This record gives sequence, C-alpha cells and structure tokens, in this order.
Amino acid sequence: MKKLLLPVIFVLFSSTSWAVQDDNIRISLEEPSSTSVSSGVSNLRGWAVAPNGISHIELYVNGTYVDTVPYGGLRADVGGAFPSYPDADNSGFSMAFGYSNLQLGKNHAAVIAYDDMGNHNISEATFQVEKFNSHWIGDPNQVDLRTVDNIRVLDNNRLIVEGVAVDGQNWDVELKWQTATQGFDIARIDPAVGASGPLAGTWRGESTVSANGESCLWNIVAKTTESSSTTGIFSVTSTLVNDSSPNVDCITSTSSFNYVINGSKVTTSLISSSAPLILFIPEGFLFSADTYVARGGAWSNGVWITGTTVLVKQ
Repeated sequence: MKKLLLPVIFVLFSSTSWAVQDDNIRISLEEPSSTSVSSGVSNLRGWAVAPNGISHIELYVNGTYVDTVPYGGLRADVGGAFPSYPDADNSGFSMAFGYSNLQLGKNHAAVIAYDDMGNHNISEATFQVEKFNSHWIGDPNQVDLRTVDNIRVLDNNRLIVEGVAVDGQNWDVELKWQTATQGFDIARIDPAVGASGPLAGTWRGESTVSANGESCLWNIVAKTTESSSTTGIFSVTSTLVNDSSPNVDCITSTSSFNYVINGSKVTTSLISSSAPLILFIPEGFLFSADTYVARGGAWSNGVWITGTTVLVKQ
C-alpha cells in the first residue's frame, strides 16, 4: 500500500504546494495595452515561454475569469529572444474578444501563464474602451456614412470622421494609425455635436466620495447629446476604480440625465440608470469652457454622501 500511495502524494505536492509565481516564466500581454483604446470585436494577444513548457493561459477581465486563451502561435521573434526555452518559436497566444461588451472607460485585463509544473506568472494592463450604444450591430443598414458632414485631420496619424450614423445616432469617430495592427483603429467615439453649446462633447474625470475613513473612487466619462445650446442629454458611465469601503456601496453604473444650462449653473433630471443607486450626478457649475464641477455620491449606511467631481472637456 505504501508503494501505491507514494506516487499519489508526490503528484499532489507537485501540483499544489510547490506551485508558485515564477519569474522564469516569461509572459507579455501585448494587446490590449496600458496605452491602447479598444472597441468592437478585436484581438487579445501576447506570448509566453517557460523553462518547463507552457501548460495553458488563463484570461481575467475586471477581476473575473473569462476563459483559457488559445496558445501555440508562431512567434519567431520570441524564439530568437529566448532560444533556450522549449517551443519558444510557437509561444504566441491570441483570441478574438468582444470589447464592446465591457464598460465604457477604464477596464483591466490579466493573463496568467501556467507551466507544466503548475507554477505561473502574470501580465496585465488597464486600458480604455470606446463604444457605440449597442454591444453588437448586426444589421449593416444601421451604419450610414452618407450622413458624414466633415473629415478633419488632427495630426500625422489621426483623423476624425464627423456625423457617422450608427444605430440611430450620429457620432464623431476618431481613427488612429496603430503600428501593432498595421491599420487605422477607433481611438474615440463621441456623440456628434450639432449645436455649439458650452456642454457639447465629452467630459472625463474622477469622482471620490469618502465617509468615516472609507472611500470610493470612480472614473467618469460623460458624453452630451445636445437639443439646443442650453439643453440636452448627459450619458454618464461611472466605472469603479478603487473600493476601500466595506460599509459604502461602491458600484459601477451607467445613467442618463436631461440637463438645462442657466448661466454657469447646470440642473439635471434623471432619465434612466442601470443601478438603483446613482453614483454620479452631472449637476453643477461650468467654471470655464473646459472645466466642469459636478457632484458624486454614494450610500453609506442608508445616508447619501457627496463629493466634488472635476470634469475636463476632451
């Protein structure tokens, strides 16, 4: 019986107790990256090598396990850089990923490479997502380029197509040359600005709410669709960045508000929200043409607490 048990005991210790994070396992998440903007359905890719060989690659997005990533793609460049690692020439991993299913604004991706001994290493990135209203646009008739009223060149590798009709709304879409993909990718998606009011365009910033030594931190993206120079709709995405508050409700939400401008003061009324608790209220004051101060908030033990949010026009 002892001879039968010994191999089992050895296997258990090899795959659990001895499994550690190992810096000899090299892994790189190349796309998305910390400087990239992702939209629609696009690539998620990178490479990984290990002295004991790679077993598999796991993908986590915003802290949630997604799937294993197909591994074994040709990467002659990695093979040249790590000639002593087994199968380094075929060390690429890649998969198609639906970025439009993620929240607008900041998101986080992590890939974990496991070797044949169960040891692992990680590569991760925080990246920006731009999107239209719908997660998936299946009917090509929902896209109409005949509505385009202008194309502006911003610099040597960026341009904006203004007034593209997508899914029943007009948009200004920025395209940027990307060396990694060898093509023009979407870098920004903003509601088309028909009027020229002071709130026209996209506003970004961070919102912090603190109570009793605890805090919530959100990344805020607010985009306006104008009805006139003084009225319109705020579409707001509040993405939770940090939560140090077990007693405060810190959640991500999307919401929309009607707004009215009276001088420098902006008043709002809620249209809809994805969450019962509204985390950011775009009611506030225009301090300048590109600086807007509004309110953020959260519920703490049944009490609504607020903080100041400074948004900068993009």
